[in-house]
This record gives sequence, structure tokens and C-alpha cells, in this order.
Amino acid sequence: MEFAAFAYRTGRGADKNPAEAEKWYRRSAERGSADGMFNLALLMSEGQPGQATQAEAFRLMERAASRGLLVAYYQLAKYSDIGHGTARNPAAGAQHLFDAVRKGSVASLTGFPRDSTGWKPSTEFVAALQRLLRDASVY
Repeated sequence: MEFAAFAYRTGRGADKNPAEAEKWYRRSAERGSADGMFNLALLMSEGQPGQATQAEAFRLMERAASRGLLVAYYQLAKYSDIGHGTARNPAAGAQHLFDAVRKGSVASLTGFPRDSTGWKPSTEFVAALQRLLRDASVY
């Protein structure tokens, strides 16, 4: 299902059709796929194609993370830091990123300074993350 959704989302292998991509990602998410939840949340966050809210996207991202998709923790960190779909809470964002690192995603820690979406972590986020890392004897 994710392959069909990806094809419709990107126009690679099918005509680009965000509504069709949403349909396929939603089917995948409803069947419990963390990847489906993650990609549907990203699609919603981009404001395509339906009237989904940022809060719905945040909840889907939480479900994807709860199923072990480490990249979802990174998105939750960013969303929490900037207040996308949830109240702005840099400390909660730092906790999400720290959880990803604890679960083995070093890429989450090394990737956030070079986020391709333009996210620049707040000073509060960075300070909270440094505290978490220091307390865990990582930093």
C-alpha cells in the first residue's frame, strides 16, 4: 500500500494525485502500519489534500513512534519544539529526540542540526536535550 501511496504522492510510477496518496496511506495506517501512519502524518502536515488538522498529524506521528518507527520520534521532537499540532514544548521535543537516541537512532541526534525542512531547534530545545544527554552520561 505504501508503494502505491508513494507513487501517487511523488508522481513516480503514477500520475501525481495527493488525494489518492492520502487514501492509500490511510488504508495502510488503519491496518497498523507505522510507515503508513508516518507518511499520512507528513502528508497532513503539508496541508494536502483534505482538511486534516495538524493535531491529527501529531497524533498519527505519536502512534507511529509507539510502534517503534524511530524517524517518527524525530518529527515529534520538531513538532513539539515549534508547536505543530500540539502546544509548543521544547522540553518535550528534546525528550522525543532523546528517546530516539536511546532506542538506537544516532542519526536523530546527528541529523537535527541539518534538518532539510528548515527547522532550527530553539535554544530551549537544545538546552533541554543537553541536560538529558548529560544526565545520561552521554554528553
